[in-house]
Amino acid sequence: MDYCGLGALVDEIERFSRIDERILKYLTVMTDPEADPDQIRAEMDRKKEAQQAEKAEAAASEATEESAEPAPSETSEPATAGETESSGETPSKE
Repeated sequence: MDYCGLGALVDEIERFSRIDERILKYLTVMTDPEADPDQIRAEMDRKKEAQQAEKAEAAASEATEESAEPAPSETSEPATAGETESSGETPSKE
């Protein structure tokens, strides 16, 4: 798990890790002592917004492609009650 936060957040995550029986071991490592949590959050928000915009664009493109395709029309007539499509035999009633 990667996270960015100051003392109170680190303490809470460590407390939760001790309580949760699914977690056997955990290790907290400070990777950058000069990290600015606000700057990192802003960067994460920008990336999230970009991903959402990309998904919206893909959905809009997909919707445009679907509306451009004509609806399929059925040219064959459905089989009547006494006919089957594959062999031409009449179905037996059991």
